[in-house]
Amino acid sequence: MKVTIHAKGIKLLEEEKAYAAEKVKAILHKIHNADAKESIVAKYEIDKEMSHTDSKKQFLCTLTINIPGKTMRSEAHCSGVYTSVDKAIKCMTSQLKKQKAIHKHI
Repeated sequence: MKVTIHAKGIKLLEEEKAYAAEKVKAILHKIHNADAKESIVAKYEIDKEMSHTDSKKQFLCTLTINIPGKTMRSEAHCSGVYTSVDKAIKCMTSQLKKQKAIHKHI
C-alpha cells in the first residue's frame, strides 16, 4: 500500500502527514484480498482556500484511493486540516462499506 500526501498553498507538519497516513491505513487494513492490499494507492491532496465572504481559511482535503479495478474519491471542506482529513476518511469509509457489500472480493 502506497500513501502520498500533496499540499497546495500550505506546508504540512510531519504530525499532520503521519495522522493522515495512519487514518487511511486504518480503514484499508480491513480489505481481505492480499493481492489488492499490495497494489492499493491512496493519495491525499490538501489545499488551503480563502473564503470570499470572510477572512476564514478553509481547507479542502481530497482523498483518492485506487484499488485494482476501482477508483474512489472523497472530498471535505473544513476549517482545519485534521477535521478535513477526518471528514474525508468518514466519507471514504462509507464508500468502502458499500463496495464491500457489492463485491465480496474487496
